Parts: sequence; structure tokens; C-alpha cells
Amino acid sequence: MLGEGREGLGSWPLAVPSDNETAAAIQGGASLRVFNYGTNPRQQLGEFNYGKVDQVSKSADKISPLQILANKVWRFYADKNFQGANAAFSRKDMKNGKIELPASLNNKVSSFQEVGTI
Repeated sequence: MLGEGREGLGSWPLAVPSDNETAAAIQGGASLRVFNYGTNPRQQLGEFNYGKVDQVSKSADKISPLQILANKVWRFYADKNFQGANAAFSRKDMKNGKIELPASLNNKVSSFQEVGTI
């Protein structure tokens, strides 16, 4: 995950912070939660308050549903360094407590970033 000492599935770190300024995040609840399958806490890959991840690890290539819990907009990209197919979501896009990614991004997210507020 973005915060130091937090890891994703197994021993693979979920994400490498893109800079120290945005790296330490999780205080007072998450703005974004990413899951492997469903929204069961056991399937949670990571949670983020703000920032960006320019290249997710191999294990994070399993990101499927999302939960956006704050008034922020996040953009997800198929390729590292914020390239390729992409889509932006806010908590207004949640249905049944989650956001399902479109086929072009489902289990293919390689980078993501906070891009605004609502």
C-alpha cells in the first residue's frame, strides 16, 4: 500500500509511492479502498487517503471493485505512469456499496491517482 510497512497480497507490496510527499496516508479513515474480488475485508488490497501510484505491483493487477468513501475523484489507468485506457470515479458512482471497473480496466489497473474533489 502507499503507507510505509503496509503490504498487499502475500509478500508483494501493493504499490510503490510515487514520491515521499504523497506516500504516508492512512489516518482517520480511507478515501479509497481497492479489492481483489467483492468487498469482503479479507479481499481488500489497499486503502488510500490521497496521492497517486504510478506503478502497482504484480499482485495489485487484481484490482476489481472499488469503494470511494470521501468527496474525491480517482482516475485509474491500464498502464503504468498514468497511461492507457482510463476512467475516473467518485463515490456517486457506487452501486450496492461498490464500483465495478469497466472491462478495459477490470483486473488490469497499473496506476491510479486522485484527480479532484466533488
